[in-house]
Amino acid sequence: EGKASHTLYLAGVYRGGHDVLVRAKMALGGTTADPGAQAIAMQLTIRSTDESAVHVIASAVE
Repeated sequence: EGKASHTLYLAGVYRGGHDVLVRAKMALGGTTADPGAQAIAMQLTIRSTDESAVHVIASAVE
C-alpha cells in the first residue's frame, strides 16, 4: 500500500530454448482520454539470446 511504483521481474524460455528476462517498471501517472481515470506508465526492458524473442514479447505489450 502507498507505493507509487512497482517493478515486475519475469524469466522464461522462448521457443528453441532461448532464455528471456523481462523487467517491467510501472507507475501511476500520465493522462488519459477519461479525466477521471488514472494512467499507468510502463518502462519495459527485455533481454534474450534471440533477437526475435525480444521483438515478439515487446509487440505483445504494445
